[in-house]
Amino acid sequence: MHTNNYKNIIILGNSKKFINLIKNNFIYRSLNILSWRNHKILENQIKKADLIIVCGFDYQSCEYNYKKFYKVNISKPFDLIKKFYKKETTIIYINTILKNKYTLSRYYFAKHKLNEMLIKNFKNLISMEIPTIITDGKVDVFGSKIAKIIFQILIFLKIVDCINYKNLKKKIISCLKYYKHKDSLKINGIFLKVPRNIYLDRILRFL
Repeated sequence: MHTNNYKNIIILGNSKKFINLIKNNFIYRSLNILSWRNHKILENQIKKADLIIVCGFDYQSCEYNYKKFYKVNISKPFDLIKKFYKKETTIIYINTILKNKYTLSRYYFAKHKLNEMLIKNFKNLISMEIPTIITDGKVDVFGSKIAKIIFQILIFLKIVDCINYKNLKKKIISCLKYYKHKDSLKINGIFLKVPRNIYLDRILRFL
């Protein structure tokens, strides 16, 4: 059984909602936040962690070539987690919901491919599939106002699932106490070598 009391916590990613959730609900001696892309400055100054929360993605990488996209969202985060991991470390991986093992979306592929690698290599892993988050009644997603309005419509039409911030907090704390390991759905990407902008990639999630 896990607790929410840790000496050293590392958050890999810049998500304010998860950073605030950890700050407000966990007890810790040190909290280090590593940017998904710009982490080299702090990387060599941080000790191994008791808890690692992984909640990032480089949205700009949808426009990168495939090799760079794979490195920034899968290979490099995995290497960082491995660097800060010790036998007693708990990893919370914030994943997205995927019901089909085939995807045209770089975002879906990266999130679930990294999940596969973490499950294979780390014992104390809590992998959480989180739907679209609602904060203060508003959709909390990366993007423009138009993108957020579109997600709001998709939620209203029940095409996209959602969870509010209060229930998200309860889910994470509950998982630390009662989580049971589950095998992931192995992901297969289609046409991922073709660069695209984030808006097109979001449309491809639903195909």
